[in-house]
Amino acid sequence: MSQAIKTSASAISTAASILAIATACFAPAAVAAPTTAYKVPVTSFGQPDLQGTWNNATLTPFTREAQYGARLTMTPEEAAKIEKANDKANADGLKPTDPKATIKDLPVDCGRGFKGVDCGYNSFWTDPGNMLIRIDGQPRTSIITSPENGQTPPMTPEGQKRAAAVFMRFRGGGKAAYDNPESRSLGERCIT
Repeated sequence: MSQAIKTSASAISTAASILAIATACFAPAAVAAPTTAYKVPVTSFGQPDLQGTWNNATLTPFTREAQYGARLTMTPEEAAKIEKANDKANADGLKPTDPKATIKDLPVDCGRGFKGVDCGYNSFWTDPGNMLIRIDGQPRTSIITSPENGQTPPMTPEGQKRAAAVFMRFRGGGKAAYDNPESRSLGERCIT
């Protein structure tokens, strides 16, 4: 047997030994049954502790599209169509951007409400999620479920007055928009 074959056989034997030892060491830990039942953590006032990192990325729109009327859920076919279209949009959006492209080369409509120069570099900058919200296995037509039409109800006159007061406070009591950095968005101020 040549030296190269002996060296190769020795290397394979060593790798197999290491794999066998690793499997023997780590496999029991991976299949060990928990010693106690899971207990939901609670806050100091006895409510479930929901602290942590949450992700609200979803394809489910906040308000219901007119085509669904008062329907709370979609058919499996409707949901699959939306999720597959999103998968395609993600694949298209994640393609590298041509470094020689100019603003005029951007797509007119890149989806998700972005058009022209607002398309960004690519889909890396947006995260709409990749699934619809499902409750009891049923894909929802909107996040809003009440009122039945899935739309935000109009503001009352009192609510309109409060919103106008907040808007004026934000605008600095009537000064022109963006007269100071506090009026700029957090993203524009590089705080987010």
